Amino acid sequence: MCAGKAAEEIAESQGIRMSTVRTHIKNMRVKTGSASIRAIVHRVTRMPQIVSTLRIVAANE
Repeated sequence: MCAGKAAEEIAESQGIRMSTVRTHIKNMRVKTGSASIRAIVHRVTRMPQIVSTLRIVAANE
């Protein structure tokens, strides 16, 4: 979604059904309290890059 893929493209690339993609999207909306996919993407793109941060912390230990 953050890469701009449509739900149909996500289903095809992941080898899953559209109903599964819709279920995942619904669960993300509920868990984040977001009203739309656009709101979820906005929220995610504003989050800090956790993976990069974890690598830096691990390297310093």
